[in-house]
Amino acid sequence: MKINVPCGLLACLLLFAFILSGCSADNTINSEVRKAENDFATNYVHKLFCGDTAYCLSNVTAAIDDTAGSKIVAACHFLKPLQYESSKLVSATPGKEHSMFLRYEYTMKGGYLYFELNVVRVNNGFVANGFNTYSSGKPLSQIHFFIADHKINARYAFLFFGILIWLFQIITIIVIAKGPLSRLKKTSWILLSAFSVGRIIMNWTTGVIHAHAWAVNFTAFYALHLQKNDIWLLNIHVPVWTIVFWLRRKKIMRDDKIKTAADEQIADSYRKREHLGIGD
Repeated sequence: MKINVPCGLLACLLLFAFILSGCSADNTINSEVRKAENDFATNYVHKLFCGDTAYCLSNVTAAIDDTAGSKIVAACHFLKPLQYESSKLVSATPGKEHSMFLRYEYTMKGGYLYFELNVVRVNNGFVANGFNTYSSGKPLSQIHFFIADHKINARYAFLFFGILIWLFQIITIIVIAKGPLSRLKKTSWILLSAFSVGRIIMNWTTGVIHAHAWAVNFTAFYALHLQKNDIWLLNIHVPVWTIVFWLRRKKIMRDDKIKTAADEQIADSYRKREHLGIGD
């Protein structure tokens, strides 16, 4: 049975849609973060700006040591004379054991201050299990923007290589879909070619690359953007079965042709026997 061009295009579109779904993992913050956690975190940061060290130290978990406590006191003294122009929640990530990691952006005169808090539910209230603050001359939305001046050389080489691998996978699936293989073999090889193993991750903002040997994924390349104003992660997987198909393509096609010819010969023999009225 012949597979026409639209079927090959359909396979391409399906994988492309999957990649886009990974790219658009950017979730709406307001729907993720619970109001109670957000209220506690914003009030905690407000108390830091007010220099209320008693409140800030009494609303942390017992795991906070003296060093972390001294940092909170230092933050209170540093922030007390400062005033911010505006603030907003830039990311919210649910964690384990009723916790949530929240990041806030405060617009200051001449720059930006970021506050990261790990808020944990305890009994009927909340406490801060972790606290961090840092400054930046640019907002995260500009720093993590996908197309920026500082993202050059190795980053674009990685992106280009990933796109090439993805196209290689798509072209292979189309070749299989349009080839002379049986329907069962086509389905099997298309499914095998769609899966990839291993994982190479690049942080698009920093250019840092990590590799993981044990990973399985559908599609060989995709970009992941976890939250608004967050980093972009480029992921490349090795399409092992796609490579195997091209290495053994001639044998696969030849074996299938031989099997098809043998099946047709048997079917033709049965037709002749039926025509002549010869029984089994």
